[in-house]
Amino acid sequence: MKSTDEAIDTEVKTERVPCDLCGSDSSDDILLGRDMLHGLAGKWSVVRCRKCGLVYTNPRPTPETLASVYPPDYGPYQAQQHKRHRLRRRLQQWAMRQHWNYPPHDKSGWLGRLLSWPILILTKGQRRNFDLFPWQGQGKLLDYGCGSGGYLDRMKQWGWNVVGMDMSDQAVATCREQGFDVCRGIAPDQEFAPDSFDVVTLWHVLEHVPSPTRTLCQVNTVLKPHGKLVVALPNIDSLLARWMGIYWYPLELPRHLTHFSKTTITKMMEKAGFRVEKIYAQRYGQVTQKSFRYLTREKKKGIIAILSGRRRLCSIIERILSLNGEPPRMVIHARKI
Repeated sequence: MKSTDEAIDTEVKTERVPCDLCGSDSSDDILLGRDMLHGLAGKWSVVRCRKCGLVYTNPRPTPETLASVYPPDYGPYQAQQHKRHRLRRRLQQWAMRQHWNYPPHDKSGWLGRLLSWPILILTKGQRRNFDLFPWQGQGKLLDYGCGSGGYLDRMKQWGWNVVGMDMSDQAVATCREQGFDVCRGIAPDQEFAPDSFDVVTLWHVLEHVPSPTRTLCQVNTVLKPHGKLVVALPNIDSLLARWMGIYWYPLELPRHLTHFSKTTITKMMEKAGFRVEKIYAQRYGQVTQKSFRYLTREKKKGIIAILSGRRRLCSIIERILSLNGEPPRMVIHARKI
């Protein structure tokens, strides 16, 4: 990691804002944390709205200075290497043609569906495939906050017609070097015509935008009627978040401006014209492991230090802590209404 002086301009202007969900100015402080990931100077207050329960960072960086809290080596902006497993992919794509209507949309009848069912179950069960879903419409997909294009590349390989959008010049340039159609910006309704996409995805992006309610409304505009929205978010109501406090890895102050629970993201999506269809856990073990590393970096906890080096044990812990239905990270599927 670069030093703070190299990575981030520490002169960040801040602003106080009302609740983005209900507009109330009344809130309670719940914690005071700092940038554990990149070392930006200062402390940041996280509050909970007294009226609707939304948790958000307040005060926070102004929209004009928000880009300055993302260093040049910010992970999602870096080019990625993508492994190709041709035989596995062909089997998986055959199964998804049979059950999820993936292109070229040729099916093998009841026998093909029967034989491919175990492959689909195994595909869905793999940790890295939490971001797959059945084919929608003509297969036009917008990945909002696409970073360096990893998900664009992945979905293109599955046959989707992909388009990306990101606020980072660095990320957009990286995507374009790979041949992807990506535009720079934060307002999709200003870049694309209404009813343009069958699916819009936001993978750990909504917590970064200044007004998630406005962003969801803009996404609603560019989605086709009954189009699909898929969003991944940290869950501030998870047991791990409550247990780790300021050491919770997905807190990521001050880049995470809003900290969602199942209740608040459902309310916000409904306000923006969506119907939530399902919410499920995105389990990796990474959240637990990196949270433990933050804690041991400062407090040198013996057992926690040992666990922080055991990815599989952290994954087991994460699953146990999710048994109450509140995983550290969640994926939300919603439909435009």
